[in-house]
Amino acid sequence: MPFPQREYYRVDALKKRWGVEEDDIRYALETGQLRACIWLQEMVVEKVRHNGEFRIICGQERITGLVVVQENDCRRIFSNKQARIRCFRSLQDHHTCLRLSPEESEQTAMVASMDQLVILYKDCVDFEDSYALSKHMPPSEKKPKKNDVSFKHNNHYRAVSLRGEEFKLGPIQASIVKELHTASMTDNPWVYGKSLLHESGSSAYHMRDVFKSQKRWRKLILSDGRGYYRLNC
Repeated sequence: MPFPQREYYRVDALKKRWGVEEDDIRYALETGQLRACIWLQEMVVEKVRHNGEFRIICGQERITGLVVVQENDCRRIFSNKQARIRCFRSLQDHHTCLRLSPEESEQTAMVASMDQLVILYKDCVDFEDSYALSKHMPPSEKKPKKNDVSFKHNNHYRAVSLRGEEFKLGPIQASIVKELHTASMTDNPWVYGKSLLHESGSSAYHMRDVFKSQKRWRKLILSDGRGYYRLNC
């Protein structure tokens, strides 16, 4: 199979992909036009939601995974090479703040550097589509244009059909199929399953658990048996 599709890019890789200056990417991250993420490893966070003037603490949990770095923190990292960060945003819910628990004295803040920042593949593609960056990208990075008439979908991918066979999907299923459809229009249609589950907001550990309500889902999605999936078109 082809080399697996990246789950994310770092700033240096995006410079090459887009053929732009580093300062252009920094500006996009500092102004919220592009989203930066960072990996938290076994850290206890308080989940805080803002409701008007009030902050509601929704509980604590220990998390390992990617979280969103806020724009002001990106600016501090770029200005000072690193920054101590205590609050992040949830990948699944932009309105939820993930605050390192003050009860955990060893992790009052995380020291983050530019090398730790990553930009998710999906965010890169959305940014490219919004600003027509493909016109300026090197040929090796451009997405080939494909139009597989055997696959059709509505705006939210809740209703799709493949070679005339129709599927009614739930919201998480639809999110996964949308990601696979986006990947199918590149030169590498295979996507890592754990990344698909994480990006869709699913708490399932296996793709089959997400699609257990779809008896024919393997006609829609193919697996390579090594954790990667693609649309069957």
